[in-house]
Amino acid sequence: GEPYSWSYDYAVLAVPAALIIAGVADRTPSVRAPILAVLAFVWVALPWTLYLHAHRTGEEPAAAIVPVGVLALLIAAYRLRVSPTPA
Repeated sequence: GEPYSWSYDYAVLAVPAALIIAGVADRTPSVRAPILAVLAFVWVALPWTLYLHAHRTGEEPAAAIVPVGVLALLIAAYRLRVSPTPA
């Protein structure tokens, strides 16, 4: 999981992450895999990287990009969901 990084608690991103996963669940592996890989990076690896950077520098403003990244993935998953599936 992700760290509790000072004023940002990424646990609240579980709902958007679930919506992203549901949004690409019925897509082909070639569509689903990249979205899920980016989600794993944005929701797990990126917060830890930013946490370590913030711990080293004492500043955490960059941590605000995590919710923005999850939002971008949610929008992408929604667009994939409403677009027609290839026959």
